[in-house]
Amino acid sequence: MNTACSGLFTIERAIVSDQIVSPQRDMGLMVLGGDAETKLNYAVAVMNGRGLGVKDNNVEKDFLGRITYKPLDFLRVGASFRYGWPNVSDKTRTSFAGELQFDYNNIFVQAEYIYDEGDYNRSAGGGCGSSPMTLGEKRDGFYAMAGYTTPWALQPMVKFEMFDPDKDLDEDHYMVTSFGAN
Repeated sequence: MNTACSGLFTIERAIVSDQIVSPQRDMGLMVLGGDAETKLNYAVAVMNGRGLGVKDNNVEKDFLGRITYKPLDFLRVGASFRYGWPNVSDKTRTSFAGELQFDYNNIFVQAEYIYDEGDYNRSAGGGCGSSPMTLGEKRDGFYAMAGYTTPWALQPMVKFEMFDPDKDLDEDHYMVTSFGAN
């Protein structure tokens, strides 16, 4: 998902998004199409892969893409990928993700799964102010969040998230459940 830090439904971004999607801002070239009303949205980018304002340390670039489709007015599904060289030119990184958004009769559901493997940029930092964790060669996670907008414009929310920073290690999973209201 491409939600700005100021537009989050909960006080923090999901752990998996903070840790795997980093850097969340970068320098490069992007072509995009569609908007909130169109059935199809897409974005394709060529980026440095180091993060915003960070000097690129290799000649390789990162390739990113995202597509979402809105089969019904209240449902959007999507997928994204990333392939690149986050540090040096001989170690690559590959990421895949799937996402879902449902918004019907004041009920909102959002979910995302992300799989990532290979090298990663240890200095890029997590998004929205979080600190980066040490990650293994393969990592993945997901979150699912639901909310309801009451007639009084109060929106109770619940979010469940799971993050495995190293798929080769057992018992290193993070599981968090958050409750709140907007």
